[in-house]
Amino acid sequence: EAVVSTQSTGWYQRRVRGCTFGDTWAGGNVLLTSIIGNTYSGVTGDIVIDDQGTTTTTSYDVMNFKVDAFHKIGTWSNTTKLSLVDGIEYLGGGKTTPTGFGNTLTGFHLRIGIVPEPPIAYLDAATCVNDTSLPQCWYGWNPDIISKLADSLNFTYEYVQPDDRKYGGYNTETETWNGMMKDLLDHKTDLTIALSINTERSKYIDFTLSFFEDQASFIVFSKSAKSSGNIFFFLLPFKMGVWASIFGIIIVISFLVCLLSKLSPYGKYGRKIHAQQVCACSECRARKGMKEENGCSFKETKEFACRVDKVEEEDTLGDMSFYNSVWVVSTG
Repeated sequence: EAVVSTQSTGWYQRRVRGCTFGDTWAGGNVLLTSIIGNTYSGVTGDIVIDDQGTTTTTSYDVMNFKVDAFHKIGTWSNTTKLSLVDGIEYLGGGKTTPTGFGNTLTGFHLRIGIVPEPPIAYLDAATCVNDTSLPQCWYGWNPDIISKLADSLNFTYEYVQPDDRKYGGYNTETETWNGMMKDLLDHKTDLTIALSINTERSKYIDFTLSFFEDQASFIVFSKSAKSSGNIFFFLLPFKMGVWASIFGIIIVISFLVCLLSKLSPYGKYGRKIHAQQVCACSECRARKGMKEENGCSFKETKEFACRVDKVEEEDTLGDMSFYNSVWVVSTG
């Protein structure tokens, strides 16, 4: 309303001003005079402007970040000041106001995920039967480090084991984690120890710098020196049943290859059958006699009475006999 009522004065019109021009913006005084002493209703409530041009009622919501979202715990206004309806919860779930900067965690209570993993973490099951969350129930490299940090930074803590007692694996079908990874993502724990670093986990959580590296070794059974002189040592990787199956398969496949070679028109048997069908002996003799009368030179029929004889006299080294089939299958 103030803006509309002052449009006739031309306060909003742009002026070309220079650096040496000392006159003030007259339209600003007109706008300020129009809004002083008025009350306006806005989204945040009534806005009252005093004689100095400032708002007389200012109010803010006080928000507290808890677990995974912001929660309203109170309000602040220039009249009632700070008014809290709920206590402030600090990181780790602590209610006591932390003191110091950077080198202390006073007032924090941390929930630390853990699973037994010697020598990194041992569980004293004999002492802690019903409640394994107590710090004295655990010992090892990482529990000793946590104990030292708690003494130095002045925080309290408890250990939390995952329900499935697993470290944390990702299920691609359900797109969910299990173990300590699930507890971290579900905010059941604040941090975890005894969890190795890999690329998939790094996409979801942050890791500290690695302070321990391990190597994996394989132990294989070694035969005694007495058995090293066995001439059939190459059979040791497999059991006799496996070798029998391999030899049986070789025999069966060799038989099939030989059989298919017999039935194929490109094998010796197939060529012989083909010769019997396309050229009878009488035809070969008649064709040979015709060529002799005409004085023709022929190489293929001058030594053989018919094609069947020629096939019989061909080299048999390339034939796929059963012996050759076994050799090809076993070596190829």
